[in-house]
Amino acid sequence: MEEPFEIDETKEEKFTLQDGGEPARAMMRQWGNFRYAERGGAQIVSLPYKGGMSMRVRASSEADAFPKVLRELTSIVGTSWTRAMGERDGQHSAARFRIETQADLGGPLKAMECRKSSTQRAALEGISDRKPLYLMAAMQQGFVEVNEKGTEAAAVSMLMDGASEFEEPPLPPFEMT
Repeated sequence: MEEPFEIDETKEEKFTLQDGGEPARAMMRQWGNFRYAERGGAQIVSLPYKGGMSMRVRASSEADAFPKVLRELTSIVGTSWTRAMGERDGQHSAARFRIETQADLGGPLKAMECRKSSTQRAALEGISDRKPLYLMAAMQQGFVEVNEKGTEAAAVSMLMDGASEFEEPPLPPFEMT
């Protein structure tokens, strides 16, 4: 982040979860001039990073806010929120968090018309000397952690290949007396 959170400003406070629970969480606090917008009881603030990137944080008092946010992120509404943001002095609080994900990319690859990648007819030449080559599986694992110092994120993708989808499995070892 361009301006990291001050660690001595972090305090344990109630944090409302999606299910309505309110556990105590380490809440970071920051004052300054931020890009900000407010609409229908919801707020969005942009936290700038070095290099010109930023993280946008949205908060709402609505009980059903999370599904609504997901719909907005994939629609023109999300873009209009960003356009409506203007410079404004203020303070924001955010919980420290870490999100870890693991995803099987087989379904999304097929949905993106990459169906041939899982057959022996796939055109995967050039990435290996093995022939024929096909994609057995594609997995991705990643994390994002936000704390007073800033944001750390990483992801790793793993592609598992095979020589042929239709090869017979090897026979088990035999024993002969």
